[in-house]
Amino acid sequence: MRVNVYAEEMTDVIEIISKEVDGTVFTGLRFYLYLPVTHADKVQVRGPFIHKPGDDDSSAVTFWGKRDLREVLKLALEKLDEHYSSEGAAHVKDDVPDGWTKNFSIQDICPIPEGSLVDVKFRDGIVWENQHPRNFRWDNTGKSNGDIIAYRLCKNEQKHDVNYG
Repeated sequence: MRVNVYAEEMTDVIEIISKEVDGTVFTGLRFYLYLPVTHADKVQVRGPFIHKPGDDDSSAVTFWGKRDLREVLKLALEKLDEHYSSEGAAHVKDDVPDGWTKNFSIQDICPIPEGSLVDVKFRDGIVWENQHPRNFRWDNTGKSNGDIIAYRLCKNEQKHDVNYG
């Protein structure tokens, strides 16, 4: 089984949980996810999925282990450190193609006019086309493959009656 979780879905809401089964204690590390949702007025928001107070039905991914999870997580962090090091990050694309605008935002300020559609390029080279600009975090901190490094208005620019305010 393969599960894809995108950086823009991840949050800083993480908890350690445990349960006992037949005398064995399992420890889990749970990462909560906030998926984008489009309201009836076509505005996209992101946050916990709460039916009523005390009933949080947000998506989450939990990693369980009988043994210490830290060894596996340390290995994962070592791989990320190698990937982001100057030697290991050679395949990470930070170039801005012709016809694109470099994203200088470090405070999640969207530079795209309301009602526009945009193409965005992430640091890892992935490009999303014909998107509503408010679907994304516009931070470009240089620390994440999920950073938007460049953008352009869609070639066949279409205006939409969307109020982002």
